[in-house]
Amino acid sequence: GVHDMYPATPSGVGSYLVSPFALVDFMSVAPFFADLATPQDDLPAMQFLRVLRLVKVLATGEYASAFRGIQRALAKNASLLATSGFAGAAVWLVVGSMYYATERNNPLTVWTFDQHGAGESFVRHPGDLSLNNTQLYASIPDSMFFSLLNLMGEFPMVSDHSTCGRFVATFTAIFAVAIFAIPVGILGDGFGDAISEQMERVADLKMRRARLRQSFARADHDDSGRVSAEELWGCLRDHGYHITRQDALRMAVEADTDGDGGIDLAEFSFLLDNRFKGEFRPRATPPSTPPR
Repeated sequence: GVHDMYPATPSGVGSYLVSPFALVDFMSVAPFFADLATPQDDLPAMQFLRVLRLVKVLATGEYASAFRGIQRALAKNASLLATSGFAGAAVWLVVGSMYYATERNNPLTVWTFDQHGAGESFVRHPGDLSLNNTQLYASIPDSMFFSLLNLMGEFPMVSDHSTCGRFVATFTAIFAVAIFAIPVGILGDGFGDAISEQMERVADLKMRRARLRQSFARADHDDSGRVSAEELWGCLRDHGYHITRQDALRMAVEADTDGDGGIDLAEFSFLLDNRFKGEFRPRATPPSTPPR
């Protein structure tokens, strides 16, 4: 699991506290303690934040490779994402400012919170600026909320906009959305590259395993599932290695880690990786004395 990556030691706890998973855990439990510490029951529903813990599933089991793909895509495109993210934030600020300039005096965007009548709801008081109301575009930060909705393709207030506000909405729909979507496109391309690289690694791994099994089957003359020292010596000579029988025997003893007198497939794989860089190469000459 995720927590298995962080041992119960001071260093492990410190590593966990600065990891993204600690932030996910904190955001998942924080609403409960905030609600417990607040005497009035007026906090908005925030229990949905517990869904963030599903992110931790990506780092475990069969989802681990997908999580690593996301990490590789983010790391590979970090500089592009930072640049395009800054551009997107600038566009967001510009659109919010334009909405503030065009809609701050628009009476059709004046709303107030009605706590009377059948229930609590936001109602409009068009043209009435004397009430204790809320102008939805009263400031640039207020305007940025609705501009963010526009940048994501939603225009809930466009029917109440002034003529200038509708021009801003048109500009947002045609130009700003494209700029705001650049980081998403970069991230999507990064995912595609990460998947392609992963497929290439899987294909290379399958090819290496196929060559390993082929070399093992060629060395295992009696099909016993074990390669003896004599079979190893003969296999090396067949591949063009100039090696003495004594050196082959020492190599076999070194590879036989379980001491059963033969070299199984796993031990044969370790021998190839340790002594022959993954595969036998004809006319190569291994060191006469095995490394200790």
